[in-house]
Amino acid sequence: MRAAHQDHQTPLPIWKKQETQQENKKITRRDAIQQWRQSTAKLLLTKAEIRSNCKENPYDQQDLLKSQIQDLKDQVQEYEALLKELPDIFERKFQQRLIPLLERYRLLTHTQNTAIQTESIMLEEPHPLRVPSLLRTRWLGGRGQSPQAD
Repeated sequence: MRAAHQDHQTPLPIWKKQETQQENKKITRRDAIQQWRQSTAKLLLTKAEIRSNCKENPYDQQDLLKSQIQDLKDQVQEYEALLKELPDIFERKFQQRLIPLLERYRLLTHTQNTAIQTESIMLEEPHPLRVPSLLRTRWLGGRGQSPQAD
């Protein structure tokens, strides 16, 4: 009822918080003790199960551990083999990426060379067309007379 009368902006006194915290601690201590008892009982059960397994089949666990060790050794060998192949893999990947770049560079230089050649042809002075003498006489034959016709 007191809380209902207090203004929502006025802080609660410090001693009230301590009382509620102490009540909560009592509850949590009891719960903690119960949880501890349950967990220790579970641990005791698991320890008992382990002991019974060891007494019944001590070699089963050893065989299981040996097989796990062998599996791990096999994995390590596979990883070592992959590590040995790693430089070759990187080299192949590098070459695979380098080949298209080299092809582009070759095409670029080829187009530049052809462009330079066409520019050099255009820069040269044009040569007058040389008409062979036989064609020239035939062409000029209609206009002028050759000395044999006289």
